Amino acid sequence: MVRRLRGGALVPLALVALATTLTPEAWGHRSRAWLRGLLPGGPPGALGAMGAMGCEACGEAARRSLAAESALAEERELRLAAESRAAGLSAVAEVLPEVPAALRLAAEVTLRDDSSPFSRTIWIDRGTEQGVAEGQPVLSGRALVGRVLAAGPWTAQVRTVLDPRLAVRVVDGRSRVEGVARGAGAEALRVDLVRRGADVAEGDPLVTGGPGGFAPAGLLVGRVTRNARRTYGDHEELEAAPAAEPALVDRVVVLLLPEGGR
Repeated sequence: MVRRLRGGALVPLALVALATTLTPEAWGHRSRAWLRGLLPGGPPGALGAMGAMGCEACGEAARRSLAAESALAEERELRLAAESRAAGLSAVAEVLPEVPAALRLAAEVTLRDDSSPFSRTIWIDRGTEQGVAEGQPVLSGRALVGRVLAAGPWTAQVRTVLDPRLAVRVVDGRSRVEGVARGAGAEALRVDLVRRGADVAEGDPLVTGGPGGFAPAGLLVGRVTRNARRTYGDHEELEAAPAAEPALVDRVVVLLLPEGGR
């Protein structure tokens, strides 16, 4: 095979290949200068043009490869999200088998508001169009995350268990002692209205229950932590760690129950 040179001359491609392998001492100055215009990196020539075309082709191939990798990564992320939602729904089904699947709605957390210790809320990507309403309980697996504060057509705001303004009726899962849990700042819960001298120990689980609660009984709210009990009158105040940390929760399940969960 041959290649046309600048000016119309032809040269065998084998000679061009040979020029790339021989040492400079094997060629005279003029011969090297003559071939330089044909080889990549020299003045524009037939092979230089072909090199440029090759670079463009390589660039296009690289772009296609990156696009394919991006599509695969997005598909993988969507698959993992679907698996996570399914796992969350499954966990809720285990702890609340009496709640029909149609009333368990998976959602993703889109925004967190923890700028103030007196306001600990999150936003989710489901709203009234999907059946979300004010007062409904929000879960992460078997743990209570909070309660729907307000809902728009496609989003909803959830007041979490760490918000001091949300009162959750709880019972000690071991001794059945009752109390009310509220957010106490610093990722902790304050449990008050506990009967003075009640049988409550460090590590005891606190679950939803008691009269007037907004969520079904049996949802894990937190665990009693070691602390000095503070007494006032006939009652004591305890501290607990939340079972679900709103700052770490990415996906939740809303129970689409009437009357805020009852």
